[in-house]
Amino acid sequence: MRIFLIDYENVNSFGLAGISRLDAEDRVVLFYSQSANTLNFEILDEIMQSPVRTEKVNLNQSGRNALDFQLVTYLGYLIAKQSADDFYIISRDMGYVATQQFCKKMLGVKVQIKPSIRDALADKTSVPVKKMTVSQPVMLQQPAPVEGKSGKKKSQKKQPKQITVQTKQTVPTVKTIRKLLLEIDPEIQTNRVKDIIQCMTDSESTAEFHNTLQRQFGGEDATDYYRGLKKFFADLQGNEK
Repeated sequence: MRIFLIDYENVNSFGLAGISRLDAEDRVVLFYSQSANTLNFEILDEIMQSPVRTEKVNLNQSGRNALDFQLVTYLGYLIAKQSADDFYIISRDMGYVATQQFCKKMLGVKVQIKPSIRDALADKTSVPVKKMTVSQPVMLQQPAPVEGKSGKKKSQKKQPKQITVQTKQTVPTVKTIRKLLLEIDPEIQTNRVKDIIQCMTDSESTAEFHNTLQRQFGGEDATDYYRGLKKFFADLQGNEK
């Protein structure tokens, strides 16, 4: 059994992406407030298709980090009850790292922090980027002469043409994309770079890529990332969109 605690103030609808892929015995607890209580139709469809019933916790009291404290308190309660095999905090807030480290050191419990349920299900420590291939010509060699009965080598009547076969076009590497993002935002964090590349690999069109960036980062940042990476999107996907 897996438990997913959703910091909805931080991730909004994007954090629930992948909920339709959960098992019936999993639990999703959504912590939300009046400032973050809307849901887009895409995610609503996923929730309706999911075998999991989402539990909701409404933050009645305002205050800085109030929702975070409630989420962490409930996490401790669930750990004490030994109510799950795996615990996930769905958030991009790195403030939860201290909670993660405490649980591992003091309680011997692994708590994972992911930006969405979909990322949690991927359960990979590295960014899943499609395999890069290097363009390299392949030479088809001329067939060797065939020996006749007399022992003399017969020459072929027709000499085959030399053909060059071009392999798949090179696509930009993670290093290249990171360099571009640093030009856009010199202070960009490694985790954000990974999240942006994740958005690229998960999207099936430039429009979806743009919308995913807006949902996850919003505002001018998302627009800048999209403009800077749009030209590489088709290459990373492996075909034109």
